[in-house]
Amino acid sequence: HHLKRFADSGLSGVTYVKHYLYDQQRRNCRPNSIRSSFTAIFFFLIHLKSLGRVNIETVTRNDIGGFIEHLQDRGLKPSSVYGRVKSLYAFLNYLAEQNIVHPDIMKKKLSVKLPDSLPRSIDPEDMRRFLSVIQNVRDRAMMLVLLRTGMRIGELLNTKVTDVNLNEKRIEIFEAIKNRVGRVVYLSEDACDALTVWLKERCSPQA
Repeated sequence: HHLKRFADSGLSGVTYVKHYLYDQQRRNCRPNSIRSSFTAIFFFLIHLKSLGRVNIETVTRNDIGGFIEHLQDRGLKPSSVYGRVKSLYAFLNYLAEQNIVHPDIMKKKLSVKLPDSLPRSIDPEDMRRFLSVIQNVRDRAMMLVLLRTGMRIGELLNTKVTDVNLNEKRIEIFEAIKNRVGRVVYLSEDACDALTVWLKERCSPQA
């Protein structure tokens, strides 16, 4: 099906693409991987054709850079651009090993920087179990503040009682550990409750 699309498109390099996809199949690559390879190569060759380039043998590093910009201009997500560029480089590496394209094209490969992924949240049930085993009032208050506000441990340890405003449910951090910039974090209801219990115990005569 993929090769028929290439044949019908009139793009150059069909023979090379055919050999590469069959090579992937022989190496027992997953269908999704072969499909991703086809998509990346297909759109790259379309891009070359739009530039009036008919021979894949003369592809250059600038062509790859232009293709990346083309994908970005189309509004593709960074992860999608990254995947297509990775698949394209795998194909070009195959061609370089066959002496079809110049091997220098694999030097100083262009890359797409992906945004840092957000940390995964803790499952609510796991959180409940974790908090249920913390008996010490101070430890429970500290853990809830860390979990609910995203404060760093060093910031919490440097926090004074006067920095905590339970009525407004917030803590003032006058100088953040990482960037030396002050900020305010806001407390959840359970974190406020835990801090209230701890402050009462801390200020009691028995303490």
